[in-house]
Order: sequence, then C-alpha cells, then structure tokens
Amino acid sequence: MSETLGRTTRLELDDQALRDWEAVVLDAGPDGIVLDRSAFYPGGGGQPPDHGVLLWQGVQTRIAGVRKGDDLVLIPVEDDPVPPAGTVVQAAVEDDRRTALMRTHSGLHLLCGVVFRDYGCLVTGGNMEPAKFSA
Repeated sequence: MSETLGRTTRLELDDQALRDWEAVVLDAGPDGIVLDRSAFYPGGGGQPPDHGVLLWQGVQTRIAGVRKGDDLVLIPVEDDPVPPAGTVVQAAVEDDRRTALMRTHSGLHLLCGVVFRDYGCLVTGGNMEPAKFSA
C-alpha cells in the first residue's frame, strides 16, 4: 500500500521498478518541488537519494536530490527552470543510478551477513554510492 510523506504519495514503495510516471506539481520554488505522486527515493539508512528529470511543456528540470521534511521535496539542479504549481509533469528516475543503488544495497546486506557469520559482528551502519567501493 502506498504511503504518503506530506502531500506526496510515494509510488516507489509499491513498485521499485517504476521509473517514469505522470504527476502534478503542488508547490515549487528554487528550494524544491513538491509533487502529488513520486517514485523518487528520498535516501536514508546510508543510501543516497535518486536523481532524475521532470519534463513539462517542452522544458526539462533535472532533479539532483530529494529531501524529506513536511513534504517530499525534489531538489532541482541549480539554475534549471522550475515548473509552476498546477503543472502536469512527466517524471523519471535515472534508471542506471537507481539500478546500481539497488544492487549495491543488496550487496552490502550480503556482506553484512558474511561479517556476522564469519566474525560474529553486527554492522550497524554505513554509507554507499552506486557501484562504488573504497577501502
């Protein structure tokens, strides 16, 4: 069942494979855009937020991040145009990034299981970037 964060229905909770959808802009300004429906993952637990785009009336707004607060707020790339409230947009999550994040996330769960199995230690946190590993 979809949950909401503020005024936004979170579509990614029901369909992790969803990459594009139509939404209505509820609020917009240089600090962020609030949609009525979104599949952008806002990040959390060490996993970074999604990136993507909004397409509207022949214009593109790149989304550089997502912030949770009273609403789910999409963060536009600096100096990109922002659609006004009431605008219908085509939204899309950057598929390659989302897929890499999902795979990295799953791989880290496996790694944590091996650490527990072999060393009896719990991994209690970490940060990740898509398909990046460092020593």
